[in-house]
Amino acid sequence: MPTWNDLRVHFGIGKAEKVDLLEIRWPSGLLETLKNLAPNQLLFVKEGAGLLRSLPFAKHGT
Repeated sequence: MPTWNDLRVHFGIGKAEKVDLLEIRWPSGLLETLKNLAPNQLLFVKEGAGLLRSLPFAKHGT
């Protein structure tokens, strides 16, 4: 039976309207920097390639 780990990370930013700076330090030691990110989106980042794409993140009702 195959197994896998979900590699998503969720950041709460409160009422902030953007993320000024996001630094990703990969296990290899590589540091990647993303700037001026809008909230409420899924970011697809690949080590060495940076941001590949983003998709809107739909909030679920409470």
